[in-house]
Amino acid sequence: MQLNEVLAILNKALRPDRQMNETLQRLRDVYYGMSLHTTGACPAFKDLAGGSIIYPQAYYGTEYQRLFDKHLLSRHPRESDATRNWRFSQYRPLTKAPFMQVSEIVTGAIFQDSNYTLDVHDNEDAQYIWGNHFSGYDLMGYFGGIGFKNMIEDPNGLFLRIPNKPAYEQTADKVEVDVWFVNTKDMVWCSNADLIFKRGEYAYWVDTQTIWRFSYRADKKEYYLAKQDVQGYYAHLLGRLPVSIAGGDWNTQGHYDSFFSKAKAAADDFISAYSAAQLVDKEASHPFIVEASTDCPDCKGLGQVQRDCESCPNGLELINCYSCHGTGQVSRNPGQHIIVPQDKLKDGSPIQIVNPDVSVNTHHRNVCAQVMRLITEALHLHKVDEAQSGVAKAIDQDRLYQFISKISNHVFDKLITDTLKDIIAYRHATSVNGQVHPAQYTVKIVKPIQFKIKTSADLLAEYGESTKAGMPVFIRQRMALDFVDKQYSGDALMQKKAQLITMLDPLSVLSTDELLQLRNANAITDAELQYSRKLPVQLDALIREKGEYWFLNVRVEEIGKITEDIK
Repeated sequence: MQLNEVLAILNKALRPDRQMNETLQRLRDVYYGMSLHTTGACPAFKDLAGGSIIYPQAYYGTEYQRLFDKHLLSRHPRESDATRNWRFSQYRPLTKAPFMQVSEIVTGAIFQDSNYTLDVHDNEDAQYIWGNHFSGYDLMGYFGGIGFKNMIEDPNGLFLRIPNKPAYEQTADKVEVDVWFVNTKDMVWCSNADLIFKRGEYAYWVDTQTIWRFSYRADKKEYYLAKQDVQGYYAHLLGRLPVSIAGGDWNTQGHYDSFFSKAKAAADDFISAYSAAQLVDKEASHPFIVEASTDCPDCKGLGQVQRDCESCPNGLELINCYSCHGTGQVSRNPGQHIIVPQDKLKDGSPIQIVNPDVSVNTHHRNVCAQVMRLITEALHLHKVDEAQSGVAKAIDQDRLYQFISKISNHVFDKLITDTLKDIIAYRHATSVNGQVHPAQYTVKIVKPIQFKIKTSADLLAEYGESTKAGMPVFIRQRMALDFVDKQYSGDALMQKKAQLITMLDPLSVLSTDELLQLRNANAITDAELQYSRKLPVQLDALIREKGEYWFLNVRVEEIGKITEDIK
């Protein structure tokens, strides 16, 4: 693609071909359909009294309004404008909560600091990656806080690695690289060789060698290449686009669906079902009054009475009855006393208060509850009932583990790995025979393998069962550490203490009965038993003497030498 073609596309002098437009629209539909739930988008509605359009705080544009209007809350054949606008006004984003809950669970499981290792041997690169250079986060914090949410909402969006300033403004020894998420709604063109998108007051064109930036001239409503950008924004020279597709579950129609897409159909259905339940509650659940028609005794049901009038031809005129105000019927105002014959107060009572059958309301509420359960089950949020068997609970936990593991593998194996490669390539360009080439070196990434989805009670029960079953000591040591990590997740001192005891004392996980059996069989000495009993106390004494900071940073070998005299 040539520069003049890009400008023509941006200024709509040249339209992308039909296939490109259809592809981008399909990708945007995926984004809008999922982000409606994750962002809590709400529809606008008309104030029938004043005629104005009310835009709620969570109104995010016409595309979401179209989804509500044509799909989620589409008009019933016999629905009036008043009822329809009332339904829009009563919408609340109830489906946002389960999506946010599972996001918190997944990001909390994946991005725990103790769950992964990232080793960058270049100190300057390491400081940059762990600095707040990526939208106010370090690199891992960016993917855990911003990148993950973008990936879930827009699986066909792109993570772009781009210098945070153009080449002519770069002053540091090494290029300062940022990570941008290019949303599908901002894309103008997207192929393997070219990416054109809009961001703020600029538009960008990324090809396999260079990044170009175009400014916007508001008075002429056109994009142009500013004087300072005629040589390009930055030449990355990677020979490919410095991007990674956000990713999700592959759809054979040629795009990605969100990792949370299994719950989308149920979430869409919940919006319709809950709106119907709201309408039924308002229309059919309140008691109503049935009144017998009783003629006013003063006007005999005519609504008018005669009154003397000197100026009238016959000396009389007709006026509205003072008793019934012209209605001709007896008033049922609760503040008034109505005198009726005794027989009217029995089966023939002139007033009856009717409480409607609410079985329809109950049915709608049950449907809503069932659909919400489908959402929580699809997102692995369904809480196992206490009466459910341990096997069923284990199956639920295994499914959640597989779900988190799938997302974790994608984030670490693809997104973070590719991002680190490009950051290093930008920051370590080399010249060979006068040609500039991006350099590479190996980065060590140990991705998470444990996600701590079990409760402390679950881990404790498993540890007890392993002791009863006589599992090998090294397995029980690992299980003990898992319990400490879960139970004392915010207590670094307790975790370090548990790690040291486990490494220095192989007897620490044995029960009293097991220790007695070993001692009676002369398999352990009194010194070893004494060391095992006194080691925790000795560690506490060291913490008091040397301080917590020293203890958290001391090597296990040094602790071993210090505590050797216990034996």
